[in-house]
Amino acid sequence: MRPLPFLAAALLATAAAAQGPSSLPGTPDPTKATGGSYAIEPSHTQIVFAVDHMGFSIFRGFLSQASGSLMLDPAKPAATQLSVTITPGPSGLATVEGNLTLHGITKPARMQVHFRGAGANPMSKATTIGFDGHLTVERSQFGVTKYVPLVSDRVDITIAAAFEKQ
Repeated sequence: MRPLPFLAAALLATAAAAQGPSSLPGTPDPTKATGGSYAIEPSHTQIVFAVDHMGFSIFRGFLSQASGSLMLDPAKPAATQLSVTITPGPSGLATVEGNLTLHGITKPARMQVHFRGAGANPMSKATTIGFDGHLTVERSQFGVTKYVPLVSDRVDITIAAAFEKQ
């Protein structure tokens, strides 16, 4: 059996190699976000949710087949066309307010969004922009009441979205 420091060094070397080049094409520099029309890149967009399962565990799941569009004007964030209002904040953060539809019911929602980066995708050559968003909802407000309160009413939703310029 090899000593633990060898295992730790091997894991760190593997993790460093997996991270790839030190200079990534996407950068969190807001000046790299160019205006225009974008469409969600479905293969690199994830919507993840989490609910408390009877106090025993956190159950996480994901929704696929995301679709959407973004009309971005970096000089005028409030003019962004998503049927939402965007208020820029510090450190690449924004609050997005709009409508969320779950289980056929639409309610106003507020999401905290972090600008991840913008740049040219070296694979597709498309100008790409990415965001992470987080919001919490009560599922019972959307008609999903089965097993409340054994399975929590509170649902944390995380969206990691990549948009490609059209």
